[in-house]
Amino acid sequence: MFCNIMKHRASRCGMQVYFPIPTKIDTIMNELAAHKTLIDNQQKMIDDLRLDLNSRGEPQRKKPGNS
Repeated sequence: MFCNIMKHRASRCGMQVYFPIPTKIDTIMNELAAHKTLIDNQQKMIDDLRLDLNSRGEPQRKKPGNS
């Protein structure tokens, strides 16, 4: 849609302009989605490991400042 509007406006001025911006945006969005999926999977793995440690009765690390 954006591409067509920009082509139309440019053609009225006697210019022939093509904007591949939407394609690039789609590519970037797909890459971001893939990275988010990877991060979510890693966070789930960390949470699972934390739960596993807790279920084994391993002592928790003391938080600094607590005595």
